[in-house]
Amino acid sequence: MANLPTGVVPTDYLVGNGRQKILVIGKTGTGKSSLCNVLCGAAHDAEVFPVSAEAMSCTQSTFFCEANFNKNKEMPVSLIDTIGFDDPDKDDDAKIISELVLKLKNGCDHVNLFLIAVNGQNPRLDGSLVGMIRIFEGMFGQDFWKQVVVLFTRMPMDEKNRKKREKATKQTDDALAQKYMEEVAKRFENGRGIDYVFLDSCFDEEDPEEKRCFDQAMDKLQKALAAAKPLPTSKVQEVATEKAALRREIAVKEEAAKAAKERLNQMAKEREEDAKKIADFENQIQQAKLDGEKDKAKMLEAHLGEERERQEATVRGLKTEISELKEKMGNAGFSSDIGTVAKAISNLLTRLTKP
Repeated sequence: MANLPTGVVPTDYLVGNGRQKILVIGKTGTGKSSLCNVLCGAAHDAEVFPVSAEAMSCTQSTFFCEANFNKNKEMPVSLIDTIGFDDPDKDDDAKIISELVLKLKNGCDHVNLFLIAVNGQNPRLDGSLVGMIRIFEGMFGQDFWKQVVVLFTRMPMDEKNRKKREKATKQTDDALAQKYMEEVAKRFENGRGIDYVFLDSCFDEEDPEEKRCFDQAMDKLQKALAAAKPLPTSKVQEVATEKAALRREIAVKEEAAKAAKERLNQMAKEREEDAKKIADFENQIQQAKLDGEKDKAKMLEAHLGEERERQEATVRGLKTEISELKEKMGNAGFSSDIGTVAKAISNLLTRLTKP
């Protein structure tokens, strides 16, 4: 990724990094990725969190990133961009949610602040968003509601656009937001008194009013984050027990990850044996030369060349297999295991192919 702001590091493992963590929830098309980009101090269309102008979302899996909140080096954070879904009971959505559940459980230790992104141009609390919120409520319990901020996106905050919206809707932005929050309180028993923010990720930096409103919104979020306690992710998988489709998907992903890890470990052992063969040939060649046995040394060098060719052919096939295995483990959130096993294999492959 090019042109990333200082301190921005895409990652797949957020455990024990000492940072406060922000998780962004919202339907596809609400501007979640643009929001995450500006939260970490990047341009709204930066390549940190892929932004799509197409109907299909660019975010196809849960995305982790370490950054400084709004470029503030004194406030390091982790950002979690999630995928929009419609119905937890549907098999396709169960695949999305199971990936999220396992990635949070295995790759993240806690969440501090939950941002619910809502398209301010069409603020509807429909069934898909309700289902999405209930999943997170189930994952984190009722404390979830104490650390939620509803964020209205896609609302230019210059005076001209504000007056235009007020004329079209016959209500102020705050009146519209308060009606939405009343609807949230009706749908969710603990959803009363939640704070909200207007934040236009695509604001015009040269417009003083838009810049003031953006800075004000970011300041409000920063204060909410500073006051938010960590909610552990250790029990997030329990939400799956209520959904048969989720149980199936999680079981499939965990089994695939387990098999992938076993294969990676087997591969590491096999490559270690190959490395020993190379070392053994090299030791024998060195000893033959020390003993003055030139013919034996040449014969051993020929065998060493053949062994290297055999191993290089094996390595070419293994690289593709390793990539596929890492993807399977990553989909189930077993990122730390990937790092340990794959790094060991990578080191071995380098040794085996080194002349």
